[in-house]
Amino acid sequence: MKRILAILCVIACLCGLCVPALAADTITVSVKAPDEWTEVFLYIWESEAYEAWPGTAMTKGTDGCWTLEVPTGYTNVIANNGNEKPQTVDLKMDGTSDVSITVTTDSGDGKHFNADVAQNGNSTPNTPDTPSAGIDLSGLKSLALVGDGIPGVKSWVVEDAAGDMTGADGVYTKVIAVTAGTTMKFKVAGNDAWDDAYNFGGAEDGMTVAVGTKMDLANGGGSKDLTLAADKDCNLKFTVDLTGDVATLLVEETDEAADPGTPDTPDTPDTPDTPDSGEKITVYAKVPADWKTVLLWAWDDNDNNAVPGATWPGTLAMTKGDDGWYSVQIPLGFTNMLVTDGNGAQCADLKGLEGGKDIYIDALTSLSTPVAYYEKVDIKEPEPTEPTTRPTRPTVAPTEPVAGEEEKPSSDNTVLFSIIGSVVVIAIAAVVYIILSKKKQ
Repeated sequence: MKRILAILCVIACLCGLCVPALAADTITVSVKAPDEWTEVFLYIWESEAYEAWPGTAMTKGTDGCWTLEVPTGYTNVIANNGNEKPQTVDLKMDGTSDVSITVTTDSGDGKHFNADVAQNGNSTPNTPDTPSAGIDLSGLKSLALVGDGIPGVKSWVVEDAAGDMTGADGVYTKVIAVTAGTTMKFKVAGNDAWDDAYNFGGAEDGMTVAVGTKMDLANGGGSKDLTLAADKDCNLKFTVDLTGDVATLLVEETDEAADPGTPDTPDTPDTPDTPDSGEKITVYAKVPADWKTVLLWAWDDNDNNAVPGATWPGTLAMTKGDDGWYSVQIPLGFTNMLVTDGNGAQCADLKGLEGGKDIYIDALTSLSTPVAYYEKVDIKEPEPTEPTTRPTRPTVAPTEPVAGEEEKPSSDNTVLFSIIGSVVVIAIAAVVYIILSKKKQ
């Protein structure tokens, strides 16, 4: 028996030598941070972030270094002091072996720090001051967020958003006040134009920006629109970083004030944004009397709304005048419109209108076939239709004679007496005729 056990032990040891060691599924990241960083978070990502910004909290050891076990496979990393606090520039690691990061010098903007990355015996300094080979910053003068639904910016007009992002040395920011339900579709354009060299967006259609998660941007004319939806009232800070190998975008909540020019309450503007000329037209409308609210919905041939970023049924409330016409002013150039009560009732679309003249919309006569005029016309409430059935003649009961008064024959008795009298007269005439005839004989 002892011999059998010994043989089994030898076999087990030999098998153990033949089976390779399982690869580790985590690595250890160590960070040597400035003394003033009272806490350190690690933000790592590949196609998606491991955790939302600012990342996972690290643990400080007795040696003063901060450490964290993270899954393998993540090659992009940022060490930071917390949300809206100092951070390293984008750093690279191989994602398969332990790494040590030493935060070194401030890059010059007061927030981004350079760092050395030590891995497998090699130390690599990261210096964002030198533009990457992929993005030549020498010709970049400005960046702007351009798209639809961006408060204070006309839909997809890059000139209107010219240079609205602030910054330098490849890092640009913009703070926007948004309300719950705001949806933005946008790209980042450089040099106040759709310059392919400095045009940034998504790598494919349908990419959504997640607040608190950094994402890579595609560069060039083939980049796609990005979408972002706000789930609450807040200020969002957009940061475009062009200092790494790949341009990145980070959108995060902030306590910073919105940039000048952004309305305090973009969801309920009192008046629509006006074009550069400042010229407007007045739109008038006659609507059914039971409408309690009258709203105008107006758009151009490129589907730009008269109120940028407006969602149905819009905010262009019309005011009723003494003459019964509702009215509101809008900028020039909007050639398609309709009126609605904001509660389901509306007239059919009016398209191909002249966008430079005052317009009078008759939605009273017919909602399904409204008519637009370019001068005031007299439109009245439709007349009520006459009943199609003949009215029934009422039956009047005979009245009793008043005491003391002689009862007057009714009209029917008068007719009867007339008939009887006529018969009597005819009879007498006949008798007289017969008598006279006999006398002649």
